[in-house]
Amino acid sequence: MQTVADRSCARKRLTVALLWFHLLHCSYRGQVFVLKFALAAAVSAYSIPAFAQTDPAAAFGAREGIEDIALSPDGKQIAFVAPGTGQSSALFVVPVDKSAPPRRVTGASGDPERLTGCYWVSNDRLLCSIYVISRASGYVVAATRLIAVDTTGQNVKLVSRRDAANAFYVETDGGGLVDLLAGQDGSVLVQRNYVPERSIGSLITKETEGLGVDRVDTRTGGSSNAFWQQLHF
Repeated sequence: MQTVADRSCARKRLTVALLWFHLLHCSYRGQVFVLKFALAAAVSAYSIPAFAQTDPAAAFGAREGIEDIALSPDGKQIAFVAPGTGQSSALFVVPVDKSAPPRRVTGASGDPERLTGCYWVSNDRLLCSIYVISRASGYVVAATRLIAVDTTGQNVKLVSRRDAANAFYVETDGGGLVDLLAGQDGSVLVQRNYVPERSIGSLITKETEGLGVDRVDTRTGGSSNAFWQQLHF
């Protein structure tokens, strides 16, 4: 449990870290790694206690205090993924000017889904990657999926292609971000894999198979194909 002195120290570290963030942001705006460092320093001050009071063995085995971090397009908000109880993790949003405490947006239990990181697709919406490990027929299966969510935690949409019941096989790769399409208010370009579909007793089939790049409206889930390439093995 943190004492009053600990909380006072944390507030001082937060003030210093945010000051460094503003200085670095103004001086090195084009260097992403500098911004990442400054953002992580600023947010970590909210919850990380002084190292002098941390047990070395516990610190060695502890998860990262901040697993992923991103700055909103307007520069006014920070989104970060932080560990929770056990294997769980959660996505938080906090204003840069410290006008409000971090607000939880969504989370993952870690059994089996894990939240790995998020991108801002607009000033009020995020695109996040989910990683899943499960067992099927005696095998360990890993899969990824992309989802989008408002900063309020509402309007969750699957951005990866939805699995079809009559697909030839299960696609474990949920795709990846290609371009954020700045100024498009939530629309992005994502790489998605196409799986052919066919069912017995039906003439309706989908023969498309391969790698595609789709334009996806993360607010509605609607999409259109921008590029497709058939894969040959």
